[in-house]
Amino acid sequence: MADELKEAQKRIEILEQRLQLYENDAVYRGYYVLNKVVNEQIGILISLNLENEIKKDPKEDKKYDRVKGIWEGLKGMLTDLNTLKVELKITGDEEKDKRKTAFLDTLAIKRD
Repeated sequence: MADELKEAQKRIEILEQRLQLYENDAVYRGYYVLNKVVNEQIGILISLNLENEIKKDPKEDKKYDRVKGIWEGLKGMLTDLNTLKVELKITGDEEKDKRKTAFLDTLAIKRD
């Protein structure tokens, strides 16, 4: 009986994890993932010592080229991120934003 209970509890955990994948809105979660990636890239750029990188042999060390790709694409990523933030009305509260809005809430008119 105890083994059956443990097995049922494990199955419930697995099913709850699967259910979360459908309850959370991927669009909002995607925004926060993109935000994390952009912040990591900014961290790389902040830690870059340009003088040291330029002194290295470009044939042996390709770090400069990879980092250059980051800063060249950063403006577009920041613009895209900001556009998403405005369009999705991101609050900055990830837990609140990533929860799927109930269908009735999307139809309701907010009244003061």
